[in-house]
Amino acid sequence: MREATNTDEVRTRVEMESGVHIETISGKKEADLLTNTFWTQDLLKDRSYLYIDVGGGSTELTWLENGRRVKSASFKIGTVRMLKGKVDPDNWVAIQEFLDELRAQHGQLLAIGTGGNINRIFKENGNLFGEPLARGDIQQQRDRIASFSFEDRVRQLRLRPDRADVIIPAADIFLRIMEFADIDEVFVPKVGLADGIIYDMYMKQYGNVRYPRNEPVLS
Repeated sequence: MREATNTDEVRTRVEMESGVHIETISGKKEADLLTNTFWTQDLLKDRSYLYIDVGGGSTELTWLENGRRVKSASFKIGTVRMLKGKVDPDNWVAIQEFLDELRAQHGQLLAIGTGGNINRIFKENGNLFGEPLARGDIQQQRDRIASFSFEDRVRQLRLRPDRADVIIPAADIFLRIMEFADIDEVFVPKVGLADGIIYDMYMKQYGNVRYPRNEPVLS
């Protein structure tokens, strides 16, 4: 929706037919909303983490230090783009360079994975809450789910139809990023963009955001 040539047309039609107003947010705003959930998670707050959020049209990578967003970038690599064969190889090069720079500065990286697809893979693998998800387990679950037809993913695995087709490319994106960054495990706090939006609304209504919105961020 950020880049579609008919974004305004789609938003207008949806609002006319359903009464629902759609706001298209930037990649930076999405990263802000996602990383805000850090303060609600049972994670060591004095550690540094790489947030990996895989969406339909883009993947957001955010580096947090002591809960503060220090560096972030949005890449045009998403599950729907993968399905449609619309991912430019240069975007993978850009992700590799982003991760190489982080590793050069910080050494071994700790990762947090967010989004509905990695949450479902975590559930399929049977991990306990707070237990990290290994790269090998992601590969195993990816291959297992891929062995089912789309229809059987819905009927037997009880995946939602809008999840059954994108969960495989989502796993592929996570696996490739973890390979690039030499990350063996990812924490999956089972939160996503919706949680970040709710947290942001709550803090605006009842509390204060952790950091001023105009605080300079390195990117």
